[in-house]
Amino acid sequence: GGKIYSSAIKVNRLNIRSVGGMKVRARKPKAPEGAQLQMEFNTEGLVLPPETFDESLSQASQAMELYLKNGKFKASNVPQKGMKRKTSRGAMRELMELQGSAKGGARIAMEMSIGAEDAKKVSALAVGLADRLPQPLSIRCGDKTMMNCITSTWDRKGGGDVADLDQEISSDAKAVLIVAPEVDDLPAVTRITTESPKSAHIVMLNAAFTPAPPAPAVKLVDSFEILYSYLPLEIQQFMQKKSGAIFRAYQDDKPFLWRAFMVDAGKSEREKWKPVGSWKTRPNAKQLEDAMYANDASENPVNKGIAGFRNIFGQ
Repeated sequence: GGKIYSSAIKVNRLNIRSVGGMKVRARKPKAPEGAQLQMEFNTEGLVLPPETFDESLSQASQAMELYLKNGKFKASNVPQKGMKRKTSRGAMRELMELQGSAKGGARIAMEMSIGAEDAKKVSALAVGLADRLPQPLSIRCGDKTMMNCITSTWDRKGGGDVADLDQEISSDAKAVLIVAPEVDDLPAVTRITTESPKSAHIVMLNAAFTPAPPAPAVKLVDSFEILYSYLPLEIQQFMQKKSGAIFRAYQDDKPFLWRAFMVDAGKSEREKWKPVGSWKTRPNAKQLEDAMYANDASENPVNKGIAGFRNIFGQ
C-alpha cells in the first residue's frame, strides 16, 4: 500500500484479546461515493459516527466552528515566541487559563480516518477545513504531493501561503493549518506552534503522533484539543464479527467525551449506533475491551433472562 496520512488508520495494527475470546481491532473505514452533508443524531442528540467522506468533513467543520465560536479554549502551556512563561496566581487567573483568553488562539487537532490513505482526499479535507478558518491563513504540509494538491485547489479559491513545514508563518496569519505531519516532523511542528502569532488559531489535521504521542511530543499534543476523531472498529468473538467505532465530536450542548459505539444490525440507519462506553480521556485498550465485552454479555439471551428476573424481584 501507499503512504498512510492518518494516525487513526495506523492503529489497524491494534489487536486486543480478552479472556472471553473477544478480539477488537481497528478496521479500515470505507469511503462510499456521494455526499451526505446532513449529520445524523440518535435520540439522545449525540452526533453519530459518519458514513461517508462528506459527512465526516461536515461533522468536523461544524465541530471546529462551534468550538471557535464558544471561545473557551484549552490552555496551551507552551510559550509563544518572545513571551515568557508566567506562573498562575490565584483562582481567577487559573480559570482564565483554563478557558483561554480573548487574545489567545485555539489549538485544535482533527483525526479523520475516512480517505486518509489518499493524498487527494486528505487535501480535500484540508481545503474543506481551511474554508471555515479566518483569513489570512497559512497552510503547512508534511507531504509534497499533498502540498501540490492543496495548492492547486486553494489557488483557484483565491487563497495562498501553502508551503512545507520548514517555511515561516506570516506575522499577520489569523489561522495556521498543519496537514499530516509525521513523528519526524515534530521539531518543525513545535517551531510553528511557538512562532505563530499568539492570536492565531492552530489546527492540526491527521498528525501521526496525536493518538499515542512519543515522550518528546506529549507536551505539544496535550496543548491541543482533539475536537474530532473517528476510528472504525471490527469486533470478533468466536464465530461472529461486529462493527463499532471510537468517536469524538465537539457539540456545544453535550458533554465532550470519547465514546465507543457498536452497530446494531437490527436497527434503522439513524438508530443503529449503540453507545457502549464513554470516557473523559481517550480510552486505552483495556477500557475498550471491557466496554465491548460488557455489551456482548448484555446481548447474550441467557444474560438478558437473568437481568429480567433481577428486575422482577427488585435486585
